Amino acid sequence: MQTNYFIRMVRYISPYWGWLILSVILSCVFSTANVYFLPLTKDIVKGINDKNSLFFTNQILNLFGLILLRVASDKAQLYLTTKITGEMMIDIQMKIYNKLLRFSQALYSRWKLGDLITRLFSDTEKVKEGILSVFRDLIPQTITFIGVFGYLMMSNWKLTLITVMGIPVFLGMLPRLTSKLKQATRHAMRKSGSITHVSQETLSNIKLVQAYTMEDFESKRMTKELNTALLIGLKGTVLKIKSEFLIEFLQYSLMIFVIWYGGKQVTQGELSGDHLAAFFMGLLLLIDPVIKLSKTYTKLMLSLVSAERLFKLEDTHDVILLPESPINSKEVVGQIAFENVCFAYDKYAEPVLNGISLLANKGDVIAFVGLSGAGKTTLLSLIPRFYDPTSGRVTLDGVNLTEYDIQFLRSNMAIVPQEDILFRGSILDNILYGSPNATVEEVIEAAKKANAWEFIQEMPGKLKALIGDRGGRLSGGQRQRLSIARAILRDPKILLLDEATSALDSYSERLVQDALQKLMNNRTTFVIAHRLSTVQHATKIVVLEHGLVKEIGTHEELLKNKGIYERLYMLQFQKNSSQGTPS
Repeated sequence: MQTNYFIRMVRYISPYWGWLILSVILSCVFSTANVYFLPLTKDIVKGINDKNSLFFTNQILNLFGLILLRVASDKAQLYLTTKITGEMMIDIQMKIYNKLLRFSQALYSRWKLGDLITRLFSDTEKVKEGILSVFRDLIPQTITFIGVFGYLMMSNWKLTLITVMGIPVFLGMLPRLTSKLKQATRHAMRKSGSITHVSQETLSNIKLVQAYTMEDFESKRMTKELNTALLIGLKGTVLKIKSEFLIEFLQYSLMIFVIWYGGKQVTQGELSGDHLAAFFMGLLLLIDPVIKLSKTYTKLMLSLVSAERLFKLEDTHDVILLPESPINSKEVVGQIAFENVCFAYDKYAEPVLNGISLLANKGDVIAFVGLSGAGKTTLLSLIPRFYDPTSGRVTLDGVNLTEYDIQFLRSNMAIVPQEDILFRGSILDNILYGSPNATVEEVIEAAKKANAWEFIQEMPGKLKALIGDRGGRLSGGQRQRLSIARAILRDPKILLLDEATSALDSYSERLVQDALQKLMNNRTTFVIAHRLSTVQHATKIVVLEHGLVKEIGTHEELLKNKGIYERLYMLQFQKNSSQGTPS
């Protein structure tokens, strides 16, 4: 499985093979410079012993040149590999991000948003670090090790073999430590996703947190999450400390052994001082690759943990299936039909919709009413294919929605949710969202129809006025009117309204209702109605209860039936009358 993940990681590198070859060449230059330090050290020490000033000076100049070559190749390789892995990380992030943009609502209900964000950024960063370590450390240090080892073997093969005896023992222990570290890293990444989710959830609902004075509760919740993450992180740190302890112990033990054994050979006349100096330099150059290679191995193994999380997300198949030959060019009339539609959010859960059959012709205004949990929002969500029916089908102009290209399908629709959704940016940006090719004149006209132009003109910058995060600088009614203007500008064949006037005062509501009536003309409109006074002129009012259609008819017909709708209407009428508000 790890091999499979590694191969998939390598596939992201394939567009950059040309640059990578140059990186390997620079690695070879760097490694060759490392190896040349050994004979150069020997010559420098020999020049000192022989008191040959000219020879010694020439070798020092050679040393400067060698250091310059080593540093230049190293830094060039660092820049090149950082550039390559940085671009590769963008490729990975955009592939994952594009997948997230096209995930169905069903999948978003199963995944924590914080976990998705962690995978998108933290996991891709770790994958980048793993691949960077391969080209930054693995290749040049491997070449250096081979070159230095070969030189030392030719110089003194007995001392070399005795010196490196401890390395296999350490390398044999490394996989076991790395395996435990990978497990700790998995726990840490999961906890990181949980922390991101908690912080995102809390800060995005900060108004509610402060309104209910839950700051201390949320602070304690975050403290608990962070402390748990700390304990998990400390376990990983302990494992890293064990690994680094073994590395450093090996390093200093080998140095002490070479000083003792090499010094003994010098005193016995078996080895010259300049050879010992070169060998000692070689030992340092030999140990350094071993240390870096061990860290690279650990880093690479940990990056595979993040790769596993990323590829699991990449391999997740959406429940919204796309057709092989989708319909993406067709004159849409706007007839929507529900044919014995049933739906459940989970195959083990109770159905939310049961046997819904309904026909909406072009120009019809279909209102869904009922108590909370009746299935109104779910039914509306089937039209743009946020979900697909568990059984039955929904058709557009007689064709199953599943046969359309989903982008084409949704391009013929506009939705105004009950909770207005705005983005950080200007008023113009938000109205243009979904219709980026519209002119400023069309935007102004849409704003006027939505009764938004009056307050837009009063803002500094008018259409270019910044509205803050999620439209925080606007009132609720103003935000909702911008959402309506956005839908008007889209000029859709099918309009989906989730009580689009719920945030407006009575005066603005009348103006916007008039605009919506004009917008609804010759379009198919579906409305989720919470205030029944807003749908009295609907073509059909569909009364839902526990996922079943209990009543269908016009406002007058349903009042005459004296059923569920009549009771709901009278309940609201009495409530509004007691508050002095006309129904």
